[in-house]
Amino acid sequence: MEQNNPYQEQYRQYKAGVNILEKVSEERYYEMLEVLPPARRAGMAFLVGEPVIHNDAGRPLFDFYFSSKGEYFFGGLLSTRDFDQRFSVKCYSDHNEDIRTKGNCDYCSSADVQS
Repeated sequence: MEQNNPYQEQYRQYKAGVNILEKVSEERYYEMLEVLPPARRAGMAFLVGEPVIHNDAGRPLFDFYFSSKGEYFFGGLLSTRDFDQRFSVKCYSDHNEDIRTKGNCDYCSSADVQS
């Protein structure tokens, strides 16, 4: 992992499985959406187009933002694989309340659904 990266604390939380869910302004949400083409996007959820840090295996992690019911959120760091598995378009429309309150959907994250 990069030394002196301001994302190191978020990376520690990511490794520990801590879900970050921080309300942001609509302006901040759209600023991050428009700064670069998203690395991934599903509905109103997206990964900012450039990784902010790499994990211990060298895989990129991205800032994750989403909107639900007129509110805007920063959801911490996600890999493209995490995003694809835990935040699909179907999940967003079917399980919006879980996503809004927790930042991900426990149902769609379960091993039963993913296999």
